[in-house]
Amino acid sequence: MFRSSEDYEYFADYIRRESRYVLDARQQAFLDPVVETSTKRTTTIESGQVLWRAAQGCVAEEGVHPHDVFFLESIEPHTIERMKPLRDRAYEGRVNPKGVPCLYMATDAVTAMMETRPWAGSVLTVSQLVLLKQVTVVDCTLPATFDLDSHTQEQLESNSWYVLNEAFSMPVFQAEDVADYAPTQYIAEAFRAAGYGGIMYTSQVGDGKNVALFDVHAAEVASRQLRRAKKLSFTFAKVGAVFYEGQYREQLLAQDSAQGQ
Repeated sequence: MFRSSEDYEYFADYIRRESRYVLDARQQAFLDPVVETSTKRTTTIESGQVLWRAAQGCVAEEGVHPHDVFFLESIEPHTIERMKPLRDRAYEGRVNPKGVPCLYMATDAVTAMMETRPWAGSVLTVSQLVLLKQVTVVDCTLPATFDLDSHTQEQLESNSWYVLNEAFSMPVFQAEDVADYAPTQYIAEAFRAAGYGGIMYTSQVGDGKNVALFDVHAAEVASRQLRRAKKLSFTFAKVGAVFYEGQYREQLLAQDSAQGQ
């Protein structure tokens, strides 16, 4: 049974700061119902399904600036091998620890490209990958609500899955402390041990969904093409209170109120 809506936060803090590989009784009591209830949150992706994967850069002449590649005739997309995870250089990710490759894809091309965190003008290689076998994944994107006022077991379960989807979809940056990956990596390993083929979770930067497969050979590259990021768009949500400084408080309060900020 889920005990509280803060279960994941306690779990994540424990994994980051106390023990990376062995859980205490409290954290195990959170992980067990997550795995148990995952049976109600699965999606089967059929063999032949096309998914998308993107990587920054392309194959160009040595010394050519990325902004200049589209003025050359000799540029090509990354190789097929480059568009699959590198066996000896698997980077840290939300689902996989360093050195253990995982096949990250998306349900559409734009989401796949946005997940690489491009900048305006950057060049990307985009590939379509075809699934070679049927795969059942834990689907964190299935409907879940978050309500701190309700303490029924049904709502606590919904709260936990809502938070899990948020945790897996949290944007990843190369400068991020690797310990921040550890909680979702641990949960992903539990799903893998339970026999699932991967995880589906929401994208915070695209309209599609992300799909991470444990078996990097479950799909093969079917196409490769080049794209250039032309214009990036973001939306911003206000978080917390505004701190106004002394003599400007009343003036800025009135201005912000008039502008609906």
